[in-house]
Amino acid sequence: MSHQTSGLHLNEIFKNLSEIPFQYQNKNNALKRITELGKQTIDSHTFALAFIDPETKAVTQVVCTSNNSELEESINHKKVLWNDIASSTKGKPHPGIKDRYHLKSVYSYPLWSQESRIVGHIYHFSPQLETLTKYEQGLFKSFANRTIVTIENLNPYNTFNSLQTLCKLSEELMTVSPDKFIQLLPQNACELFSASACILWEKDLEHQKFKILATDGKVDDEYKKLELDSNFESLQNFYRQRGVFYLRDITKASAKFLHYEEVQKRGWVSMISAPLMVSGEIIGILDIFTTETRYFTELEKDQFKCFSNYAAISFEKAVTNQKTIENLKDREKSQKLTEIMLKMINCTDTEKILQSLLKGALELVILGNKNTVSLNSLICEISRLDYFTGELKTILQNRSKKQNPPLKLDEGITGKALKDKKTIRVNDISSSEIYVKHWEEARSEIAVPIFIENIPVRKGKEVQLGSKLIGVLNIESPEIKTFSEADEKYLSLLVRYAAILIDRLEADEKLSKLRRIEQEIAHHQNYDKIMIIALESITKILGFNYVNISLINRETNSIKTEYITGIPEAQIENFKKSNDHSSDSNDIQADIVINKKIEVPDTVDSRFDKQVYDNYDHQGLIRVFIPMIEPSRNQVIGTLEAGYKKHYREYIYERDVQILESLGNYAVHALERKKSKIVDQIFHELRSPIVGIRSNASFIHRRIEQITPELIDRKLEDILTDCEILLYQVADLDYAMGGRISQGAKIEKVLIFRDIILKTFNQLRPIVIDHKFSIESIDLSKVNPKFIGLKITTDKAKLNQVIYNLLMNSIKYAKADPNQFKIVIDIYDKNQDCLIIKFKDWGIGIEKEYKKDIFKEGFRCPEAIYKNVTGTGLGLAISKNIMKNLGGDLILSHNAEPTEFHLILPKQ
Repeated sequence: MSHQTSGLHLNEIFKNLSEIPFQYQNKNNALKRITELGKQTIDSHTFALAFIDPETKAVTQVVCTSNNSELEESINHKKVLWNDIASSTKGKPHPGIKDRYHLKSVYSYPLWSQESRIVGHIYHFSPQLETLTKYEQGLFKSFANRTIVTIENLNPYNTFNSLQTLCKLSEELMTVSPDKFIQLLPQNACELFSASACILWEKDLEHQKFKILATDGKVDDEYKKLELDSNFESLQNFYRQRGVFYLRDITKASAKFLHYEEVQKRGWVSMISAPLMVSGEIIGILDIFTTETRYFTELEKDQFKCFSNYAAISFEKAVTNQKTIENLKDREKSQKLTEIMLKMINCTDTEKILQSLLKGALELVILGNKNTVSLNSLICEISRLDYFTGELKTILQNRSKKQNPPLKLDEGITGKALKDKKTIRVNDISSSEIYVKHWEEARSEIAVPIFIENIPVRKGKEVQLGSKLIGVLNIESPEIKTFSEADEKYLSLLVRYAAILIDRLEADEKLSKLRRIEQEIAHHQNYDKIMIIALESITKILGFNYVNISLINRETNSIKTEYITGIPEAQIENFKKSNDHSSDSNDIQADIVINKKIEVPDTVDSRFDKQVYDNYDHQGLIRVFIPMIEPSRNQVIGTLEAGYKKHYREYIYERDVQILESLGNYAVHALERKKSKIVDQIFHELRSPIVGIRSNASFIHRRIEQITPELIDRKLEDILTDCEILLYQVADLDYAMGGRISQGAKIEKVLIFRDIILKTFNQLRPIVIDHKFSIESIDLSKVNPKFIGLKITTDKAKLNQVIYNLLMNSIKYAKADPNQFKIVIDIYDKNQDCLIIKFKDWGIGIEKEYKKDIFKEGFRCPEAIYKNVTGTGLGLAISKNIMKNLGGDLILSHNAEPTEFHLILPKQ
C-alpha cells in the first residue's frame, strides 16, 4: 500500500459505494464496481470479493480487480483460481497465486450477513511483503462493513423484477383463460428464483388431498401423479407458523419428508415451499427445487412469500367459478395492488412509503365499493407503536378529525389487531364489544396490523425467528358493511409488503446515522467523550432506553459500570457502586467477558445480581450483552449492555444487535488509536530524560577530578530527576499497554531557574555542540536576579519535559547558518499569581496560517517537513497538555523573527 487515502477522496469512494444499488441492475456489474472502489480505497494491487456457501464454506463466486490484467481475467472467468483466492490466509497468498502472479502478501476480512453468517471475504493482495497499519486495517474493515450493506441492498432489484412479473401476470389474467394463467405461475417462479423445477399443487376439497396442477422445469410425468395426503398435516401447521418451508440440503431431511425418495431420484438438493392461503385456509402449494445447493436469504424468502400470496388471490379467482362481475372486480384489485407495490419499491424514505400505503389502501377499498362509498366519506389513518408507552400514535391520515387520546396496544379494534397480529374487520361497530369510539360518524371499521413476520432475533446466544410490531392501518366508514373479505385480503397483502420495505429502509437509515457517528468519534481523542457519544447514539439511533458500558479494571480484577443512561441521575453513583463485580464472579458480565459471546439472557437468569436486579427494576427489561474486544490483543476490555422494556417489544432484533456491535467495535478501535497515540507520546518524551542522564553522566565522567563535591551532588540530583521522569513515563506506558494505574504527579518546591531552566540548558549542551552551534548563543543573562532564588510549587519532572521540548525545538528548527543561531530566555511577573517564561529563537519560524495548528497532535509545519527535520509533531501538544494540568498554559506569542513562546506558570 503506497499511501493512505485522503479523507476527501475516501468520502467520495464511500458515496459511490452507497449509490451502487441504485446504478446497477446487473449484480455481477455491481460486484465488479465494488472491487474497483475497494482497490482505490486502500491503493491495492489486487482487490477481490469471494463468496462462500454459509453452510459448506465452499467458494461460490469470486470477483476481482487487479493491476495484472491476466490475473484479473483468470479470476473473473476461470473458476480454477477461486479456491486459490479463498485459501489465501494469514498474510500468505495461496501458492497458485503467489508463484504464478508474484503476490507476496494478502490481507482479508469477513463479510457478515444480517443473519450473522460469514458469506464471504474481501481480499487485498500485494507484490511486496507488507504489514497494514492500524489505520489501514480499520479502513479495510470499514470498507467490508459498507460492502455487505451495499450487497444486501442490491436485492431490491430482485423485488422490482418480481413486481414487474406480477404486473405482467395481472395483465395476462385479464386476457387468457384460467387454465393458461395457472401454467404461467410455475414458469414465472422458475425465472424469478432461478429454479430447476417448480410444482403448483391444488387442494382437492372432495378427497382432502393435494394434487399437482401445473409444473415448470424438469418434472417428469411419474412425479406429476403424486398426491399429498394425511402426512401433510404437520407441514400445514409449519406453514401457518412460519409462512415458508425451506431446506438447504434435502439429503439431510427426515425420511418422513414428503416424497423423500422421489425427490432424491430427481437429484433435487435445495427447496423452498410456500402455501397459497385464502381466509386462513391453504388452497394450494408452490414448491421450488434446485439441483445445486442454494442458500436463500431472508429477503429472498420474503419475496417468495409475496409472490405466493399474490398468486393465491389470482389462483383462487382463476380456478373457482364465480360471477363474471366479481372476477372483474378482483382482477381490477389485483392490477391496482401491483401498481401500488411498484410505486412503493421506488420510495426512498419511510414517509413516502407510508403515504403510498395510505393512498393505495383507500384506492383498493373504493375500487370494490364504487357505488356505496366515496373517498371523502372514509377516514384512513396510520398509527405507529410507541415502544416505550405502548401507545398507537397517529402519524398520517387522509383528512383531519377530532383527535382523541391514543389507543394502547391491545386496546380497541386497532390495538387488538396489532397485539394479535391479525386483521380485524367489523361490519357494524355498534355490535362490537372492543370498539372504542374515535369518530362520531363511524359505523364500520377495518384494522390491518403492520408487522414483520420471521425476522431474525437474538435469543440467548442464538439467532432465531420472531416478529416485529410496527403499527396499524385503520379505515373507518360512516356506512355499515363497507369492508369485504376481498378488502381484508388485499389490504393485508399490501400492508405486509409495506412492512418489509419500511423495516429495511429504517435499518438503512440507522446504518447511515451510524456512519456519521463513526466520523464524529474519529475526530475525538478524549476517552470519556468517545464513550458518551457511543452511549447517546445507542439511545437515539436504536431506541434503547437503558445502556450500560462497563469496563474492566485489570488492577482490581473487576468489571465496573463507567457510563450509563436509563436510570435517574440521582441514582447513578449508587448504581455504579452496586454494579462493581469481580471478573471471576458468576455475574452475567463476567460470563460475557470470559466467553466473548453476545447474549440476550432470559429475564430470570440466575447470573443477574439480585440486589441490582430488584433495586433498579430490571425485571421489566429485555437486554443484550456484547463483549467489547480490543482487536490488537483479542482482549475484552469491557461489556456493552443495552435494553428496553419488554412489555411492548418481546425481542431484540438481530439487525440492531449487529449495529450495536459495530458501534461498540468502532468505539474500541477509536480508543485503541488513542492508546497508540499515547504510546507514541511516551516514546517521544523518553528522549528528554535519557539525553539528560547521558549529558550529566558524561560531564561527571570527563571532569571527575576537577569538579567539586557540591557540583557532583548537583549533577547527581539532576540524574535522579531524569530517572524520576523515566519512572513516570514507564508507568504511563505500563498503563497504556495493560490498563494498570499510572503514577500521579509529584508536587514539590523547586527553584525555577536552577532546578528547571539551568538544568535543561546543561542537559542540552552536548546536542548544541553536536549541531556546531555556540553555547553562548543561548542567552540567560536577561533573567532578573530576583527570580534566581525563586521557589514555586510544581511537578518538577513534568515542567522539565516542557522546557526541554521548547529548547529542543529551537535547536532542531534553527537556521543552517551557525552565526544566526540564538535563543533568549527571560522571566517576568504577569501578576501576583503567575510567572511567564519567555523563549525566543530566530529559527525558521512558523507561518501565520499554522498558528492555530501547532498545538495539535501530529501536526508539523510544511517547512519543517521540507527541511527533513526529524520529529513526530507531538512535542508541543504534550507540552500544552502538561501546562494545562499544572494550572498554567503554553501559548505562541509571536510566530517568526523571533519565534516566541510564553510559558505561563502559577507561582503557588
